[in-house]
Amino acid sequence: MKKKQNRKPCPRCAKAELAYGRYPLELSGTTYGEFDGYGCPNCGIVFFTEDSSREIRKIIQHLPRRPLDPNELNLMLLYSSKESIRGAVSFMKETFLLFKEKLQQFDVLALSPHFISYHYGPYSFDLVESWYDLEELGLITIEGRRSTNKETFSLTRKGRLEAKRIYDSLPEDLKKELPGWRRGLDELGNDGILKDVYKKYPEYTDRSKIKDRVLPKGMHGRA
Repeated sequence: MKKKQNRKPCPRCAKAELAYGRYPLELSGTTYGEFDGYGCPNCGIVFFTEDSSREIRKIIQHLPRRPLDPNELNLMLLYSSKESIRGAVSFMKETFLLFKEKLQQFDVLALSPHFISYHYGPYSFDLVESWYDLEELGLITIEGRRSTNKETFSLTRKGRLEAKRIYDSLPEDLKKELPGWRRGLDELGNDGILKDVYKKYPEYTDRSKIKDRVLPKGMHGRA
C-alpha cells in the first residue's frame, strides 16, 4: 500500500517538502540496499523510518569497522597537512574528492555526506553543519570573511588530538598518501580544484552559477 504523504517541509533547508520513498544507504560509493524514508529533493537529507533505521543499524554493526562520519572526514582532511584550508569552496571540494576517490581507493567506509548539485558544484549541507558543530566543540577555528576565499579552517590543539586518533586508525598506505595528495590540491587553488571537479563530475554542475567561468563551453559535459 502506498505510503500517505504528510507534506512536511524540510526542517533543515525549508526549501522543499519531504518526499516519502526508498533511499539508498551509501558508504564510500557502495550501496548497501534501499530503505523507506523521507528525503528532501533540495538539500539531500534523508530521515529513515524507525523500521529502516533498525535495519541500517544491524548492517553497520556487522561491518568490519565503523564508517567515518562527516565530522571525522573534516578532521582527517585538516590533519593531513600542517597548513590550514583556505576557502569554503576548496574545503568542500577537497572533502568531496576525499569521499569519492581516496576512501574508495583504500576501501575505507564513510557515511555519505549527501552531496548534491548546487551553486558551486558538489555541495553537502551535512559537511557545512559539521564545520559549525566542530567549531562549537572547540575542535576547529573558522576565521576570515565567511563564504570567501579568505575564510580559513584550522585545527585547534584539542582538535589536533581528536584528528590524530582518527588518522591513526586509517590504513598505513592511505596515511602515507594523503599529505602529498592534499598538498597537490592546495597548490591547485580554488579555481584549479573547481576545474578538476567540474571536468570529472559534470553531473554535479547542472545548478552551478559559475559553470561558464570554470569551464569553457566546449568542455561542458566532458568527464
